[in-house]
This record gives sequence, C-alpha cells and structure tokens, in this order.
Amino acid sequence: MLPKLPTYKTQIIDVCLQFLSQKSQDLQHIPWTKDAFSRLKSFIPNGKTIRGSMVLFGVEMFRGEVNEDVLRTACALEIVQAGALIHDDIIDQDTLRRNQASLHVQYADLGTEEKLVAAAHFGESMAICLADLCFFLSFELLNQIEIDAEIRRQIIAHFSTEMQILSLAEMQDVYLGHSYKEYPQETIFDLYIYKTGRYSFSLPLMTAALLTRQNISVVQTLSRLGELMGLLFQIHDDELSLTGKQENTGKPVGTDIARNNKTLHALYLQRKAQSEERTRLKKIFGNSELIADDIVYVQALLTKYKIIREVNKQTTKLQTEAHKLIRTLPIGEDSQSILVSFLRFLQTRTV
Repeated sequence: MLPKLPTYKTQIIDVCLQFLSQKSQDLQHIPWTKDAFSRLKSFIPNGKTIRGSMVLFGVEMFRGEVNEDVLRTACALEIVQAGALIHDDIIDQDTLRRNQASLHVQYADLGTEEKLVAAAHFGESMAICLADLCFFLSFELLNQIEIDAEIRRQIIAHFSTEMQILSLAEMQDVYLGHSYKEYPQETIFDLYIYKTGRYSFSLPLMTAALLTRQNISVVQTLSRLGELMGLLFQIHDDELSLTGKQENTGKPVGTDIARNNKTLHALYLQRKAQSEERTRLKKIFGNSELIADDIVYVQALLTKYKIIREVNKQTTKLQTEAHKLIRTLPIGEDSQSILVSFLRFLQTRTV
C-alpha cells in the first residue's frame, strides 16, 4: 500500500467535495441538481482513492510539489472512476457497491417509494445520467488546471484516449460475458489491460510524469508499468471474487461466476477439469441464480487442480517485468521500494 494513502485520500476528497459543492450551487436552478450532487458527495469518498493517490505519489516520486493543480487532476480521475463504476454496476447488474446499494438500485428504490412506472428502469436511467455527469465534471476540472497550456493539452488528451479505450474494453467485456466460447489467455490479458490497467494505473502515473515534465521515455515506461499493475490487480480481484469475503470486498462472492466473466482462473479450470466436471461448470457459469453449493463446487475444483498456484506462475512473470521497469525509473531508492511494496499489496489485499 502507498504509505501516505490516508493523507492523499483526505487531500483529494477535500478538493472533490469543494468542487462538487460549488457545482451544486452553480446548477441549483436545474431540477435534480441537489439530489445528484448529494449522492456523488456520499459515493465518491467511500472509495479507496487509489487512482487519484497514484497521481500524488507519482508527483512526489519525481520530486514535484502536490499543489492545487495536482489535487484537481487527482480529483478529476476519482470523479471519472465514480462514473465508470456507476455504469459498471448497471451493466453487471450488481446491487452492491462498497457495501451499499448501487446507485441504480438507490434510484430504483426512490421510484418504488414514489410509485413511479417501471421503477427498476427508472433507476438505471437515472444512474446512467449521473455517471455521464461525472465524465463532464471531470473534464471541467482538468480545464481549471493552471499549468503550461501544452502540458494541460497532453493531460486532457491522455484522459480522453484512456476513457475511449475503457469504453471499448467494456463492450468487449460485455460480449465475452455473453459468449460460451473459450478465449485464449491473450484475449483475457488484453481485456484486463484495457478495462483496468490503462485508466487505473497507467493514466495516473503518466499524468504525474507530465505534471513534473518527465521525458517521453519515462512516460512510456510508466505506461507499461501501469499495465502490469493492472494485470496483477485484476488477477487478484478475480481471486477475491471466487474466494474472498463479502464484508471485505463489498460484493457477493461468486459474481464473476454468475456473469460468466472470462478470467484466468476460469480458463485454467475449464482446461484442467474432467469431462463431467466441465459439463456441470457450463451450467454454473453464467447462471444468474447461483446457489451456495455451486460456488462451493467451483472452489473445490480450484483447490483440486491447484488453479491459484498455476495463476501465480503468471503473476510471478508479471512481477519480474515490473521490477525491471521500476529499476529504470529516474527516482530514489525509497520511491522504488514503495512501488515494489505496492505491487505486493495489489496481490495480497483483501478488499
């Protein structure tokens, strides 16, 4: 974990809340303004703030100053993240986020309370609009950064490109989840990189490099390092979905199974399982009405075929490449150590 994460989070959330409060005042004459911004001011602080914190850490790593412009940039990333999660919960039909009702569920409940027609559809529609609002707010924040115009242009261009990549990767994720074909590891890794790694880790680190005027080779190194971080993060996230605890993850165990998500664990399990086991697995994966016995069955097969150990062979390779990249960065040994520790955290976290 980043040693200063609690401090970073406090700084970022303070700026986010100030910005959201100001926008709420600016738009108070528009219906739903108070409701929308109230929900965002409750939702955003409940996150881990990893992405925004990576911007602050990256700036300090290159011996830059964490000033108001850096904080605005980090806040923009957290607001983008909020919008992405709101959309993600609708797509995945997840009713819980951070141990609270997902935003579309909150709005559906409001629709039920007010006896609106098609309350569930109302909830999804309202949440989609709220997520869209997040994206537009984030770009307004980026335009407020008082730095060299060319640097600001590059940062906004990177944000825009990574959000485009994220949107297309989300489409790929939806498609794969609706398919019962077996896809190779390369396809799964590409999905992890484009749906998680690029905007979660590459973008914050690259942004920090731009804010501190690092050369293009450093930006490119951080781009790849972020992809590796994303792979490690997502692989462990998949493991938590299979074996974690809801009180820690904030989501029910087995959601990846019910959604038929294409994960490394599922791929290796399908390849190792016997014929009769594969037959039952096909009935389990993609079944939205999973029962506890189904999850226990999958977990037992993961143990039987030592799937997690097989997956760990891949993460070891990713770690090795990441360590090599870290050693090439023009940063101090203390920052290198923090990055190495952060890699370890990505694979051992319980949330």
